[in-house]
Amino acid sequence: MNTPEVLTNFRLYYDGAKDMMGVVDVTVPDIEPLNASIKGAGILGELTVPILGHVGALAMTINFRTISQDVNLFNMPVPHVIDLRGAMQVQYTASGVRKIKPVRISGQGSTKKTGLGKFAVGEGNDSSVELELSRFSLMIDGMESILIDKLNNIYMVNGVDCLSDVNKALGL
Repeated sequence: MNTPEVLTNFRLYYDGAKDMMGVVDVTVPDIEPLNASIKGAGILGELTVPILGHVGALAMTINFRTISQDVNLFNMPVPHVIDLRGAMQVQYTASGVRKIKPVRISGQGSTKKTGLGKFAVGEGNDSSVELELSRFSLMIDGMESILIDKLNNIYMVNGVDCLSDVNKALGL
C-alpha cells in the first residue's frame, strides 16, 4: 500500500513549449455529472440520475503572480493547450520509503476571462486566466486516469470506455 503525501512541485507548459509558464498556482476543474430528474409510474416521487458521459463546465483557473506576456497569450482567440506536470511524493507504508510519482493534467480550451489583477507597491498583482476546457486528461504514474473529450464523445476512467455502448448506438 502507498500513501500519497504531497505535490512536491509542478510546472505549467503552454502548447508544447519547453519553458515553463510563469510563477503560478492552478485550480483544476471539478468533474460534475449533468443530471436529469425523472418521475412517473414505478418511482416513488422524483429521482435525479446522472446523464452518462455528460459533465458540466470544466473550468480551470490559472493564477499568475504578475502580469506578463504569458498572461496575454490567453487573450488570443485560439484553442489554448496547457500541460501541468507535477511530482507527487508517495510513502510506501510497508517500508516507509518515499518515492516520487509523476502526475500530469492536460487540457485544451478557450479563455472565459482574463483578470489583470491590481497594482500595489511591493506586491504581485495577482493576474488570472479562466479557461473553459473541452478536453481534459489526468495521468497518474503514467496511467491515464481520466480522459474527457467533449467534442469527440470520449469519457474514459482508469482505461474503461464509459461511452462505448452510447457510441455504438450512435454509429461512432
